[in-house]
Amino acid sequence: MRTRLLFPAVLLTLLLLASCSSGEKRIPAIELQSSFSVSSAAAQEEPFVYENMELGFSFSVPQRWSSENYSIVVTHGNQEEDGSDYSRVTFYFQNDKDAPLLSLCCVKEDWWRKSAQESAEALQLLGEREPNVFCFSLPSACTFVNEEKEALYREMQLTADEVAECFTLMGDESVSYEEGVVIEAAMHSLVLETEDGRQLSFSFDEESSAGLDGLLLGDTIRVGYRGEIDGEDTRGVTVVSLETVSRSKSFGENVLPSSAEPVPIDPSSASAP
Repeated sequence: MRTRLLFPAVLLTLLLLASCSSGEKRIPAIELQSSFSVSSAAAQEEPFVYENMELGFSFSVPQRWSSENYSIVVTHGNQEEDGSDYSRVTFYFQNDKDAPLLSLCCVKEDWWRKSAQESAEALQLLGEREPNVFCFSLPSACTFVNEEKEALYREMQLTADEVAECFTLMGDESVSYEEGVVIEAAMHSLVLETEDGRQLSFSFDEESSAGLDGLLLGDTIRVGYRGEIDGEDTRGVTVVSLETVSRSKSFGENVLPSSAEPVPIDPSSASAP
């Protein structure tokens, strides 16, 4: 009797298993986990771009910054020197007002020309759109006692090159900048070698070269331009300003003589020091 009772139960179990195998395809757990990981990674690769429509710029937040580890605070005020207005967008580490990661500033051009070099914040130029100048400052020190928090803060810190790469002025009238050493030059053109090794060729007119103090091979020059540079291709830009950042430390060929400085001596005829 016991054998007769077990047989229907076994038969029922076999029928249930057969019906499951003939229905929808069941994905093993390991495949589900793999699919989830891929979709999560794809979502993390999407960069967050902060856009400030009022000031007219955007900033691509680095992918290594997790949203829970920074906050953005916008402030407006007036400069002590001349009362001109300014705006500041600060990225704070973990909402800590004593731990800024980056401050992006919009100041008036007149204030920048007169006071920026004396500013205690060591502001660095990003771009210009009349009557405003866009600049930034980075923290000079990390003061966390907690080792884990300090390590994360240092990992999130930016270089000046990263800031410039992530920052974009919106609008056709925006001016961008490239800085480099003059390796070739003529009366109305020059080639700069940038810090990252690119060689950029620019053509300019007399009006845009007003900020140059002569032009020597080896000078460090900041070029202001409108348009976009594609790698080393500068055909899509228009030069609007040239500024001498530092002079060549050795003799070079002066291709744009300046009344403020005599033409240097030809190295071949110079006497040894």
